[in-house]
Amino acid sequence: MNKHWKTLKREEVLGSPWYRVFKETVQLPSGKVLDDYFVRDSAKAVLIVPRTTDGKFIMTKQYKHGALQVVFEFPAGKIDEGEDVLAAAKRELREETGAEAEKMSLGPIFFEDPTNSRGQISVVFAEGVNLKYEQALDDNEDIEIITLSNNELRKALTNGELRVAASVAAGYMAIGVRS
Repeated sequence: MNKHWKTLKREEVLGSPWYRVFKETVQLPSGKVLDDYFVRDSAKAVLIVPRTTDGKFIMTKQYKHGALQVVFEFPAGKIDEGEDVLAAAKRELREETGAEAEKMSLGPIFFEDPTNSRGQISVVFAEGVNLKYEQALDDNEDIEIITLSNNELRKALTNGELRVAASVAAGYMAIGVRS
């Protein structure tokens, strides 16, 4: 049990700035060979759990084409090559919400989807957050900012309204561990 697979061949089948897809030929510990195991190499990302000075959580609401619907989640974004996680968190928080935090601390790192993706999401908890600036959104972003109290976040988690996996996990941590 817990034995690694051996990669025999790796071929890039799709490349973009956001992620790359590889077709790998892998050998399982049993000796069986899989000729077409597809893996995504996505950019590392950061997810920020911002809490205002009055204890409310700042979240973003926007259309996500993969889900084909509007979702709400904690602010998140790509960590640039060579960028520190906390620097990326500060940048993304300001770009997406116009907010700054008095204190930021590293949380866990989640796998995006360990079966078919090598992407990772670093969680950062931000305290003493104030909305101070205009959003600085990318051309493809249309983000509404919402705030939720601890009880409202708990309700959104328990009734299934918050459905983005990393935000769900980070939300439970925030209300359970950090409240």
